Amino acid sequence: MLRHALERAGNRLATAVRPRRVSQQVKQIVASTPTPLIASRLGEAHVAALGLTNEALLDSAFETLEVRWDAWVAQAQRQGRAAIVEEGEDLSDEDDEALARQMERDRAAGWAVLGATLVRETTTRLYAPEQPTSLGERDSSLIVSPGVLREALQVAGGGPVSGSAGSTATSGAGRGGLLSGQTVREMFRAAALRELGWVWVYGDPGTRTRPFEPHMNLDAESFDSWEDEALANPEDFPETDFYFPSDHFGCQCTFARDGASTVETEEETEDEAA
Repeated sequence: MLRHALERAGNRLATAVRPRRVSQQVKQIVASTPTPLIASRLGEAHVAALGLTNEALLDSAFETLEVRWDAWVAQAQRQGRAAIVEEGEDLSDEDDEALARQMERDRAAGWAVLGATLVRETTTRLYAPEQPTSLGERDSSLIVSPGVLREALQVAGGGPVSGSAGSTATSGAGRGGLLSGQTVREMFRAAALRELGWVWVYGDPGTRTRPFEPHMNLDAESFDSWEDEALANPEDFPETDFYFPSDHFGCQCTFARDGASTVETEEETEDEAA
């Protein structure tokens, strides 16, 4: 979608240049430059001189994605609720209705984070299209860090906004996904489930142009907190004491949350008493 937004912005610039009396140099740049790169080749001053703002170039760029986000996240929320109820107790009608309303608010809050971040990232890419280079894993096809989506999903799960989405932070605390926020924790409690730890998920190494071995070695590793000894970082990169998904640009790692029922059957209670 970001590439599509850059393409739309370039087309708007090309359209704006055609009827105007601009220099031959500007016309040559527009004619010879791939559409997504027109803004970066012209420069922000030339774009402004054409009477176009960044907001105008990116207007409505992510409307379609917003509709898809709402559908995708709503489905994932329903699946998460079903999985939790399957392991624990069914929710009361009152709890279920309250949960549905909260999830709707969470989805909207998550989109607000994602939409704003995509506009900010796209505005930057208009004039600086090159990907940042760094150590760590990398997929050359990505122009936005997966951490951008993870930040939005964290908020959609009822979690806090942890800062600049996709940026390198110093702690994994508060990081998460759709099934890690306060709303889901309340769902765990309503279903009489207790939270356990997490499991690191590296995913398919083949999706990386450049894998990151320390993260790869954590695949399937269980941990109880974001400062678990298993996550300790002995190196200078990333600049964090403990590894966590999105601790550097390009990281595609994630994690799985676990839970276990705290409900005891009458037979289990009698056996313990005996």
